[in-house]
Amino acid sequence: MEPVPVSRRQPIKCRRTRELRFLSFVSWESWPDDLGTNASHQRSNRGRMPENAIYKKDMGVVMDREFGDKCGIWRILDLFEQEKIKATFFLNGITAEKT
Repeated sequence: MEPVPVSRRQPIKCRRTRELRFLSFVSWESWPDDLGTNASHQRSNRGRMPENAIYKKDMGVVMDREFGDKCGIWRILDLFEQEKIKATFFLNGITAEKT
């Protein structure tokens, strides 16, 4: 996949300092094994799957939740590396073990 180029903008000028600092939070989580099933608490924004459904997991729910682990976080890290931005990430132990 080709990376999306970052547009070059004029630097933002601050009156008081020469640097602009920002703080960004990224939610990088792990999900339970029952993700996407009717028993999962992560289905709160969707209706129940039919009891006679052929598939027992709603893959839309699974992909909504796992996009960050599979793709999103790595795009952010590539962007930070490209722009030479130092970053700190906080994640739980289960996520660290799975990654």
